[in-house]
Amino acid sequence: MRARCEDIPGLAEYFLARHGRALNPAIRGIAPDALERLQKYDWPGNVRELEGAIQRGLVLASGDAITLSDLPADMRPSPASAVSVPWSGDATLEEVEIYWIRHVLERCGGNRTQAARRLGIDPSTLWRKLKETEA
Repeated sequence: MRARCEDIPGLAEYFLARHGRALNPAIRGIAPDALERLQKYDWPGNVRELEGAIQRGLVLASGDAITLSDLPADMRPSPASAVSVPWSGDATLEEVEIYWIRHVLERCGGNRTQAARRLGIDPSTLWRKLKETEA
């Protein structure tokens, strides 16, 4: 399906018609942002994965269209992609690095060993980088 993303809208509409009457007759279509997301999705599965996503959307939808929030979580944009950054486009690599280290450390509840593991660095490297920023 990855190579034939232009077929996704037609297939999605087919599955919507096929399952819509039984699962949620109020649904009349798929919201444009949800359809766009379906087309951009990597599709590690096959057509059955798309069928399952449409069925899920039909069950969860509360309006007259399947929306982005009705799609499976792995098909929606991740919250990490919505992280706002406190610097402009001219930040140094060091500034970005220390911001990210602090961000991960905060998400790990201050646990430096866990943060180092998530960052893919040695705990001593994390300690050194944090020590350098304190100076």
